[in-house]
Amino acid sequence: MLPNVRREQWYQTATNTNWEPEYVDKDELFPEEMSGEDKYDLPDDAWEDWEETYKQTAREYYETQGEKDNAVYAVSSAMEQSDLPQALGMGWEDVLKFHFATVPLLERAAVTSEALYARFAPDSAWRHMAHFGAMDELRHAELQLRLPHSFVKEDAQYDWAKKMYHTEDWASVAGRHLFDDFKCSNAIDSALQITFAFETGFTNMQFLALAADAADTGDIEFAEAISSIQTDEARHAQQGTAIIEILDQYDDLDRAQYLVDKSFWRCYKLFSALTGPSMDYYTPVEDREMSWGEFMEEWIVDQFLENIENTGLEKPWYWDDFLETVRRADTSHYMAGGHYHWRPTLPITPPGVTEEDREWLEEKYPGWEERWGEKWDRHAEAMRNDNIEKTVADDLIVLCDLCQLPAIDCDHVHDHNRLRIHEHEGERYFFCSDQCQWIFENEPERYKDHKSILRRFLDGDIQPQNLEGALEHMGMGEENAHERGIDFRAPDWGDDWKDWSDPAAGTGVADD
Repeated sequence: MLPNVRREQWYQTATNTNWEPEYVDKDELFPEEMSGEDKYDLPDDAWEDWEETYKQTAREYYETQGEKDNAVYAVSSAMEQSDLPQALGMGWEDVLKFHFATVPLLERAAVTSEALYARFAPDSAWRHMAHFGAMDELRHAELQLRLPHSFVKEDAQYDWAKKMYHTEDWASVAGRHLFDDFKCSNAIDSALQITFAFETGFTNMQFLALAADAADTGDIEFAEAISSIQTDEARHAQQGTAIIEILDQYDDLDRAQYLVDKSFWRCYKLFSALTGPSMDYYTPVEDREMSWGEFMEEWIVDQFLENIENTGLEKPWYWDDFLETVRRADTSHYMAGGHYHWRPTLPITPPGVTEEDREWLEEKYPGWEERWGEKWDRHAEAMRNDNIEKTVADDLIVLCDLCQLPAIDCDHVHDHNRLRIHEHEGERYFFCSDQCQWIFENEPERYKDHKSILRRFLDGDIQPQNLEGALEHMGMGEENAHERGIDFRAPDWGDDWKDWSDPAAGTGVADD
């Protein structure tokens, strides 16, 4: 019978399974272009000091994951006879639809990233942990596809949980562009971007915020599911920190600094388009625990700074500008308006902004009314005049050639939102920010040939060259017209502001 030995006495030995291959060269077994070791100036044995924070055996992993799944599925079974999520309102359903459309298949793509680390990471302890990471991501994808599956029979928009990334919808293009950028690399570079910037910096906190809002709203099933996922993210996200600690030992952080600066900004842009509107516009006002700006400052800014300070990295070069952007949250407000104006391109039902919404937004973002109120006033007036078609776009706008999101050109709002134009090899490229332009200029060969939806339109790849042609290209053609976004409050919410004063004559705010 084996003696009862404490785990800390054998764990390091059990996970340290590096060996010298006898039948092939080490470079054949772990090619540098796959591991990434050729990008860094470290001695051969440097990676043997790699050590994860969360140490876990296979037995412990399987037992813990089984308990988590049992808890989630028990709640899910109990909720089968309820009328959730419909009973919680279509605003909350927008949060769910947007989350399910954009997140589950990104989780499935992350399985291949973790598998890359599990096969080609330069140390056995890292490969050991990455196996768990791959199983985590597969579990996350399955769990977040299971929930919306039961809602499809009531609402076809939930089917976009599995459809989104198989279409050329603009949100799909933006999400794939970001994640392919992170994935199409070697193990070290990929993990720095995905596990440190994306997961430690954003997805871990994304699940915390949505879990809190779900609990407040009364969506127990969703709250339980994503809380279960968040505990996994917190564990396998630590791979990036362990990599940085090794690089810091050998004063080789320049490339890591660039990758973190790049990926942190890219993550912020995507989440401001996804999570920002969900928290500030779609979650029912009475259930909004905090604003997107407050959440960013408390959970992302503070937590990310703490992670940075625990390593040898510095804050991204654009940090002060980033903080100002976060506090104004103009990107999120612009995207919420964009969701509404181009709602036929999305499988959600973005609502108009009511008086209660506007009061809350002005309280959370002083000056919101001055910057954004007039745009919603025009939509409300069109509603009151029974001109709902005037609230829907009939054209396309400039998209950033890096993040693939709308390149905001509204100097009257703030100079930070001006459009950037850059010429490369005789071609003009458009960018929404200095940061996106900086990323492109650092690696133009990596990004120059990608076609945004707008470029496809201008090049004649989209036919006919009108909004209907673009909708067909995006997977929202006539046969799927029932899945296009509508304003579920129309036309009633326009009446919510029937007594407001003419914006030209005053503030544009409703009279008491």
